[in-house]
Amino acid sequence: MQRALANDRIIAGSLWRGMLRFFIPIMLGTLLQQLYNMADTVIVSYFVGKEALAAVGGSAAMIVNLLVNFFVALASGASVIVSQHYGAGRKEQVRTGIQTALVLAVICGALMTVLGIVSARPLLEALNTKAGDTMRYSVDYLTYYF
Repeated sequence: MQRALANDRIIAGSLWRGMLRFFIPIMLGTLLQQLYNMADTVIVSYFVGKEALAAVGGSAAMIVNLLVNFFVALASGASVIVSQHYGAGRKEQVRTGIQTALVLAVICGALMTVLGIVSARPLLEALNTKAGDTMRYSVDYLTYYF
């Protein structure tokens, strides 16, 4: 049987410590995303106005959160596969799992970019975004975001 990878601290010892080592990066990433959204809200409300604030905090925010949560879930799923191989000491499968996750993320990101830019207005209309400046700002925000 192959020996486990060099860093056995994750799989040996306290279960809670091992879980925290996986959880903390996910939590910090989500926190940074929330800080980014908060900065958007403050800057847009101060410099552009209430219509732009409605765009950033309304329907566009729901679409952005859906995308962010999709990629967090994708990364969490990939971490399960990588963790299983890591725990079994299969170094080559760990490398393959990470490479596959990265390629999948890049492909999904490219597809989401194209689809998001093309479908920003129809998505916002489906969410009953208010016509006028709010719609215009929402489409602009989503286009920049994608």
